[in-house]
Amino acid sequence: MESSELILLVIAGIIGLFILVRIAKTLFKVAFIALFALGAYYLWTSGSVDGLIEPTMESMFKNTTITELMDKHCSPSKKDGMKCQCIVTPVYNDLNMRFSKTELTQLEQNKKRMVEEMMSSMKTQKKEMEACLKSDESTVMKVINMAKGLFKMVSS
Repeated sequence: MESSELILLVIAGIIGLFILVRIAKTLFKVAFIALFALGAYYLWTSGSVDGLIEPTMESMFKNTTITELMDKHCSPSKKDGMKCQCIVTPVYNDLNMRFSKTELTQLEQNKKRMVEEMMSSMKTQKKEMEACLKSDESTVMKVINMAKGLFKMVSS
């Protein structure tokens, strides 16, 4: 091998390494953004896989009673912050205002009627629920914006 071929080989190797590093940086940035988006979504759903399986509020109330929902989302051992505070609690409070304890006990035994009443409560509490969800959304948006600033600082 001549010296000119060796020099060209070294230059080609340096250029190839430079291109490879640029591609790796871009892939890392894309992977970081994707992981961050998944993490934000996970936090948005209050760290619960249930939100991935049952994305709508109607399906959350389907074939269940308010007591079961309170146990599932608002128990101290497994507290789903946003679902408990913004969805289940307003419906629970509305049902307690509209029905006596004995009527609620009777409703608990008839799941079809319970679901109907919970959906009715959800409709009457819709504004309160939306306001609560928007206040939680602003907190999540602050975290996302903070992470964007951190990402820009790291990438530059």
